[in-house]
Amino acid sequence: MNEQILKQEINHMHASLCAAVADPHRIMIIYELEKGPKYVGELAKAVDLSQSATSRHLKILKSQDIVSSERVGHYVTYTLHAPKLIQALNIFRAVLNDQLERRANLINLE
Repeated sequence: MNEQILKQEINHMHASLCAAVADPHRIMIIYELEKGPKYVGELAKAVDLSQSATSRHLKILKSQDIVSSERVGHYVTYTLHAPKLIQALNIFRAVLNDQLERRANLINLE
């Protein structure tokens, strides 16, 4: 595989990963799973979504290997499979905080 094709593939994978976390509900699910494994019903309640909507979000996160699942009896338990993602999300929040501070300073200058 030549280097250009490899770079394109890596960029595509990167974009797919970013797209998977580019939804507020999925971000909330990721932070909720940081606390430990949860069933769909527990996650749905924690993020204030229906179970079917929560399942759809989990399917997207699972497709990107962000979460993993395990059947326990009649239930499926979801676990955060990419804990480094929490660090990345926290960095994004720090950037957001900096942006909000700059905007607040601009307002104060006027």
